[in-house]
Amino acid sequence: MEDNQVMPTVSAVQKEMSLALMEFYDNIVQMESILVDFGSDYNLSISEIHAIVAVGSVLPPNNTLSGVASQLKVRPPSATAMMTKLSHKGYVQRVRSQQDRRMVLIELTRKGRYVYLMYRRFHLKMVRELLQDMNEDDSHVLLFGLRKLRDFFAAKVREEEELRTGNR
Repeated sequence: MEDNQVMPTVSAVQKEMSLALMEFYDNIVQMESILVDFGSDYNLSISEIHAIVAVGSVLPPNNTLSGVASQLKVRPPSATAMMTKLSHKGYVQRVRSQQDRRMVLIELTRKGRYVYLMYRRFHLKMVRELLQDMNEDDSHVLLFGLRKLRDFFAAKVREEEELRTGNR
């Protein structure tokens, strides 16, 4: 920083928010490592767990490879490679659509549904614990703030991707 530039004034609220965001991120990373431990019991990486959750979250008729890729926010070739890997491990299967035999649907196997349900239970438990001491108004304020945070980061990610790919 040059000598003639002045550091911007930072309020106590801004400092606390900055610290809270850093701690929030660190805690998310730690929770992800817990999921990795869970996944290691099933020979799954965190990205494979997220892929299983994506397959479980995409409802027919959108449970195609492109639907799963869209849910994962990856390109179809990356989703194809992941689905092949998960298929070999027995977590997903490719099934021809009964309505349109040209269409291949991605479905969870029994083993995949188990992992999906365990992941969902894990997240629901966290949400219940987070909300247990809040009244309805506080819950709505938190939800509003989380939506703002999500939208902020989604916009930043899009901006960075546009800069990186030159689509701006």
